[in-house]
Amino acid sequence: MKSLTPVPRLAARIGTLRRLEILLRVAESGGIVSAAEQLHLTQPSASTHLRKLADGIDMPLYELVGRRVRLTEAGEQVVQAAREIFGSIERLEMRLNELQGMQAGRLSLAVASSANAFIPHLLGPFCKRFPGIEVDLQVGNREQLLERLEHNLDDFTFVSDPPQDAALEAVPLIANPLLVIASRDHPLSKKRKLQWMDIANERFVVRETGSGTRHTVSQFLAEQGFEVREQMTIASNEALKHAVMAGLGLAVVSGHILDQGDREDLSILPVEGFPLQQFWYLVNAKERVTSVVARTFREFLLGDGLEILKDGLSHWEKYHRPKLPKQPPIAS
Repeated sequence: MKSLTPVPRLAARIGTLRRLEILLRVAESGGIVSAAEQLHLTQPSASTHLRKLADGIDMPLYELVGRRVRLTEAGEQVVQAAREIFGSIERLEMRLNELQGMQAGRLSLAVASSANAFIPHLLGPFCKRFPGIEVDLQVGNREQLLERLEHNLDDFTFVSDPPQDAALEAVPLIANPLLVIASRDHPLSKKRKLQWMDIANERFVVRETGSGTRHTVSQFLAEQGFEVREQMTIASNEALKHAVMAGLGLAVVSGHILDQGDREDLSILPVEGFPLQQFWYLVNAKERVTSVVARTFREFLLGDGLEILKDGLSHWEKYHRPKLPKQPPIAS
């Protein structure tokens, strides 16, 4: 008689993969509420799943430190095992997708909040061409994206100014110009040429700590010997634009977040040294096994998708035409 594959007793006590998924999201987000929101659960439901998981393992998995959740040693071990389990399932999914010939699959993308203004326009044609592919789109600031990269959570990440890391592959895509904006009725909006000295004493509305835009601007100003006078910190590009419209200060933003409707309320200031020369990069961990879905998306992006991305700048170039940085070669 053929021997049966033994199933560890712990598997039955853990219950479901959903419980492991919840703990994994808690570990990544640092809180039960945020994990529940990401998984479209109520906080009580997520807490119940976590309690049952801890009861099955018969050890506490986390402790509350203020509003943050800190994993216990047992919790760290369970999270590590969960990543291995879901990694195995993902590899199984990849093999099944290969057998199905790209009829179905899952694509995991993480994008900077500024890129979120045009990424949906890229995904529309892709999903229309491959309707069986499910896209998981995570939006965050630069710091959050780099943390996801460190844990190898996504197929690809869209980010400006990627870290210099031999473990990462970064393909330059399109220009991401950073511009200085002001309300249309601001006195500086009437100027044809400005030095940074002309705006150094102005109040600025800035993105939160961890934002890629803030990181780049801070580096640039430090090199010039300047600091930004912060009037307000905002974690949303849309809210930041409205704050500038309301006269709360100037701001430095990605050209991609501006649209035709902003022409009536915002001006792009002709400050020397701007636009800052940045690019959007497609980044992935070299050690990550590339699925057929991920390979197909990459081919689409560097083909038809690249033209779609380039169109992302046209809406603001129509009313302001600064000299753009030279386009880098596209890696094959």
